[in-house]
Amino acid sequence: MFAIAWMVFTGMLAGAPAVDSSADTPQVVIDGTLRTPDGNERAAKVAITCSPGQGGALSMHLQLMSTARLNFDLDVYEGPNTAASKHPSAHLSAGSQQAPALISVGAYGSRGQAPFAFTVSQAMSGPAPVAKKGKRAPKVATKAAPASLLRVVEALGIAGTELTWTQDAARSGEKPLVAHFAPDTWQSQQIADEVKPCVSPSR
Repeated sequence: MFAIAWMVFTGMLAGAPAVDSSADTPQVVIDGTLRTPDGNERAAKVAITCSPGQGGALSMHLQLMSTARLNFDLDVYEGPNTAASKHPSAHLSAGSQQAPALISVGAYGSRGQAPFAFTVSQAMSGPAPVAKKGKRAPKVATKAAPASLLRVVEALGIAGTELTWTQDAARSGEKPLVAHFAPDTWQSQQIADEVKPCVSPSR
């Protein structure tokens, strides 16, 4: 089982709510499109953030730029304690890489931010602690984010790779939201560079 870094869901929702814009949290934002259950298309963004080290996470944030006439129940995904946010519902694929269904947590944005964002996140362990004088350091090595999300992000770092995020509806039988993103060559290089601490951490 992969570990979910719940603490990043409210603090790292890129643009909706605010992404951590500090230098310690690399991020790449890509414009794309969202297809609603009734077949309409509208603008969307995806942000990829990397917060390495102990307590950090590799995360992806699907930002909905409008929630009007969405024909999709967002309320059931708001916050990590809702029933819908405790079951895998996000399907991410990039090139030949497809992650197993991931838990997705939603949040409404405040004024000036995107109206709503879904976040998937996988935790990392931190670097091995330094040994105290006369004692051995605990054997805790730095680890990358688990492979399911990591491989999708790695694939996006290759020019020409596109991302599809399918967000299931909470109720059986209802149609999902489907978002599509096509990073340009520069954005792919940004992804490869900026999330490197999460994809290939120092050991």
